[in-house]
Amino acid sequence: MSKQSADFSTTVCGIPCGVVVDTYYYRKGNYSSQAVDPSEYYGEEEIEFTLLDRKGYVANWLHNKMTDNDIEALEEEIREEHNNKDQY
Repeated sequence: MSKQSADFSTTVCGIPCGVVVDTYYYRKGNYSSQAVDPSEYYGEEEIEFTLLDRKGYVANWLHNKMTDNDIEALEEEIREEHNNKDQY
């Protein structure tokens, strides 16, 4: 296992950790009647991340503790971080 650098820091289940955003993909839907498939009509989003402990090592044990609500909250943080980076 090697150390990694976090894209940003947060807490998960009250535990401080780092987050590495492996994949962030967003495509806005066009809501057109001529859309070829549902993802073109509604849009789509894909978020993949890795959690790190405070020393920078992958923390799979922490990911396993996450509830669906924790995942949704972290994905929202990732969206905000991504949008903030786009503003600069």
